[in-house]
Amino acid sequence: MPGEAAKTYASANEILLAKTRSGDRFRLVFAENINYGFRRNLWAMRPTGIILAVMGTAACASRISLDLNGGQAIEPVPGLGLLVCATLLALWLVRFRKPWVRVAADEYAKQLIRASQLTE
Repeated sequence: MPGEAAKTYASANEILLAKTRSGDRFRLVFAENINYGFRRNLWAMRPTGIILAVMGTAACASRISLDLNGGQAIEPVPGLGLLVCATLLALWLVRFRKPWVRVAADEYAKQLIRASQLTE
């Protein structure tokens, strides 16, 4: 019977989603859906984000190293680029993780359940 239960849950979920589509009437549901979607998309882009942040960090660090070894002053753009890329790399590795997405998913589910009481 687990398959039947899953079908029942899916059906109830579809009905609830259909009844709470109005962004004006269900603002909190709408806001939590946006937050969850944003986090879910960042999670999906995590491997690409890590690769690009590593490449950017390495490129900027190389440029700074070349300037220092050549006796030149460090240009502000590679320095700023290094700071931005290293920060993004830290975020991709530490912050944008599955539990971070789960928090938003749970909050969206809570708002959806609360809204179900208003749809009757």
